[in-house]
Amino acid sequence: MALAHLARGNVLVCKEIAAAKGILVIIRCIEIGHHHAVLTQACLALGALALHPNNKTQIAEVNGINVLIKLLAASQPGITSELKSCQTATDKNHDSRVGESVQEAALVACTNVVNSSESNRQLLAELGGVAPIVACVLFAHSGVPVRNASQAIANIAYRSDYTIAKCMMERADVAICAAIGAADLVCEDRLLEAALLSVHVFFK
Repeated sequence: MALAHLARGNVLVCKEIAAAKGILVIIRCIEIGHHHAVLTQACLALGALALHPNNKTQIAEVNGINVLIKLLAASQPGITSELKSCQTATDKNHDSRVGESVQEAALVACTNVVNSSESNRQLLAELGGVAPIVACVLFAHSGVPVRNASQAIANIAYRSDYTIAKCMMERADVAICAAIGAADLVCEDRLLEAALLSVHVFFK
């Protein structure tokens, strides 16, 4: 929790945490953590650190994107067989780790790590990361994970024919249109904004 708060909005602190190998420590916490609170705070910290351009590269280099994908893939009934085959037996046994708060935080981390980073967008798509994010749109039980997943898809697909194609292959457009149709047009304006932004990115 301390790292998550320290990193928010402070570029200098983000650089210091990365220099002290804090990114590697946070990713390790996500890999081995069993408690929702620990996983949520670790993802929030990673997402805050990912706002710094240099940290985006480091997160990718130390396998952080793949770790986030595996976390999101846990407990998702809609992920593809290809992604399931990449999971180890240990990963499958950890499904209970991932509650809604963990999903929300992991999606924010994915959104930030691919923002303004074409290489990270492509890496996330190549590693099969689009499928579990689309599954969050389809199977989340409340609006916040749907909103965060829609924002993540918008960032992944931004100005990249390759990642747009990956999103379309996973039927991200269908999932997001379904979310828009099911949303409360009066009360869920932030969800609608994120969903409509992602649709706009597909055709920009």
